[in-house]
Amino acid sequence: MTVSAALPFQPPRRLRVLVVRHGETLENTIGIIQGQLDTPLNTFGQLQASTTADRLSAIRIDRIITSPLQRARNTAEAICSKQAGVANLQVEQDDRIQERGFGTLEGKPYRAPNKKNDSIIEGIENVAELQERLAAFWNDLVTVHVPSELDMPEQPQKQEQNQRQEEQTILLVSHGAAISSLLNDVLLAGQYIRLPADVQVSRFGNCCITELVIPTVLDHRTLSSAIERPGALHLKHEWVVKPPHFVSQVSLAQKLQDHGKVTLQDIGFGKGVGSVVRWGDVTHLHGLLKPVEEDGQDQGRSAKVNVDELVGKGSD
Repeated sequence: MTVSAALPFQPPRRLRVLVVRHGETLENTIGIIQGQLDTPLNTFGQLQASTTADRLSAIRIDRIITSPLQRARNTAEAICSKQAGVANLQVEQDDRIQERGFGTLEGKPYRAPNKKNDSIIEGIENVAELQERLAAFWNDLVTVHVPSELDMPEQPQKQEQNQRQEEQTILLVSHGAAISSLLNDVLLAGQYIRLPADVQVSRFGNCCITELVIPTVLDHRTLSSAIERPGALHLKHEWVVKPPHFVSQVSLAQKLQDHGKVTLQDIGFGKGVGSVVRWGDVTHLHGLLKPVEEDGQDQGRSAKVNVDELVGKGSD
């Protein structure tokens, strides 16, 4: 049986994913490791969020998903408030894209160039566990479940007004180390996205925008319950997108095995492969005047250093 225009939906062929780091906090400016501390945006961070919202207001965003930590959530809410293209658009929260937990380092100043050895930091989130929760989120994001008896076509037919569009735009608002781990360590390292020659990898500044185009994965498997998701941890060895410690030295073709139950679409870069459009773009923030913080502690570090990302990589 082939899906026809009578079907109540056509799954989007690709996703346009906008990944935004939260706006600036006081801790960013004075080099404090935040991790999962629930810190608020400072005055400049609120201005960054509002400016980013203005920049994205011309783009129709279909879903907004944020870390529950208030610095990310408030950034997402600012962007949502200036979206007029989708009725009843709301901010969704997902714990899986919150910042990495840094254990006993949280709330303390980052002392570069000291190395931060994960094995001796009490309570820090293990790198493999961080990558698994991010991969779990990503598998849920890109997978569209379709009834197993339906044979989805490679090219979607012309869509009716009540059908979903071929491309959906999804905004993710998260944190420096979490974004870096997802994009660098899971997606780029695993060859699930390609990096064009004209796009340069850089650190993630506050309210930077990274844009990806990603093919959806059509999953024909029968779920054991209505609430089970493709990214469920107990299904992790069946994930299409796997963290690197699952598939070391395994080719992309092997990683993206199709067991007859998953359809990997090709949007021009190979089956199941997406591409980076822009990385860490902060051009929309150029020219913003930074107010002097009331506490007088603003040292302007956030424009140069992403402390949580540095600690997350164990870098200098």
